[in-house]
Amino acid sequence: MRLVNDTPYESRLLRSETPSGRMMAALVVRATYRIDAHGALARIAADEAPAWAGIRDDGVEHEAGALLPEPTLPRSGADVMLVGGVPGEGRRRAELRARVGPYHLALTITGARRWERGVRGGLQPSRPEPFARVALRPQEAFGGAAAGTYGPTPYPRNPAGRGYYLAASEARDAPLPSVEWAGEEVQAWDDRPEPAVVGPYPQAWWSRLERVWVADAAQETIRLDPAGGPFDLAHPRLSGRPIPDRAPLTIDGAGPPVRARLPACPARVTWILGDAACPRALAIDEVIVDLDARVVALAWRKIVQYEYVRHQERRAIVEENAEETAA
Repeated sequence: MRLVNDTPYESRLLRSETPSGRMMAALVVRATYRIDAHGALARIAADEAPAWAGIRDDGVEHEAGALLPEPTLPRSGADVMLVGGVPGEGRRRAELRARVGPYHLALTITGARRWERGVRGGLQPSRPEPFARVALRPQEAFGGAAAGTYGPTPYPRNPAGRGYYLAASEARDAPLPSVEWAGEEVQAWDDRPEPAVVGPYPQAWWSRLERVWVADAAQETIRLDPAGGPFDLAHPRLSGRPIPDRAPLTIDGAGPPVRARLPACPARVTWILGDAACPRALAIDEVIVDLDARVVALAWRKIVQYEYVRHQERRAIVEENAEETAA
């Protein structure tokens, strides 16, 4: 399969083989948009976009975590990731709300706190410190490694975070998380909430693994469940659902409000397999919103399976979608 790209958009053709022996090709198209002063989206050229926003042939390190290379195999839906930071402007607490199509996200952002002894005994959170900015990264969410009997014991849902302790004596004077799901904030030192990791979520962390690997007690086996999203790159709360064209994008609590609609794919693909020409639309595969840069990076994908025929002409022709470009 050969890629022919006649558009200004970055694209890549990823090739693989299915267990049945059929060939599989995944076409990825990427475009980046800036959020303008009115909260709308305006496309920017690929060479003006942040390095992490383009085609990822290799992994990209980001403040929010590692962005893995483009997955060849399909995700369970569209991944949504928020990166950057939430401005505090001297506040002690803030709230971030966002909607990306079917995904609704609400976070509580809190300045630095520690567990301190309460007037009635026990531990209580200290008053939050004023903050200038809190980054949306795993280190600010609940998790970390507790001081176990035989050495550090990582919290499997987020070993990079903070706030996970196995004893009250360990928790005293120790920090709490600054980024939490609204309504699920830590109340006691031994709470075990779901970490609010809204950027890249490593596939080896437990919130993903528990959906991918299913134990069958009767058969005493563990099987892989593709519906759990083994190739998804976002937190399970922000993955697994399709995002339709023109879906709403709204953000409140991180600078000027955003009121926009995600664009439809500005390109289309025609698969050439021998004498057959099959035009196909692409679906949204990934949405990354950078709150600092006020940038939205979008990826679209289309997968095709086909039988290998020796000497057959096979091409993926990417052309501009004139109707969407004009819109």
